[in-house]
Amino acid sequence: MYDDVCVQGPHRLYLERAQKKALEKRARETGKSVGQLVCEAINESYGVTRPIERPLSESDPLWSFAGAGESRETDISTNHDRYLYGSKE
Repeated sequence: MYDDVCVQGPHRLYLERAQKKALEKRARETGKSVGQLVCEAINESYGVTRPIERPLSESDPLWSFAGAGESRETDISTNHDRYLYGSKE
């Protein structure tokens, strides 16, 4: 018999109960999510590599945006979604 496991997004993954139990046990042991373990297994099996994340260099043009805006509000970084899209009601 198969159990459903929802993995990030609209995709469904059907696992045998023993597979699901093994994944859940490993997730508890490692502190990772089942989805993360599935992704890691796929990456390892198929040789998928993630791009190397690198910090921005001091000359990156993105830094030119830092401090470009002004506001009287003091919590913009924390509540930016509320200011952009309004509060949830």
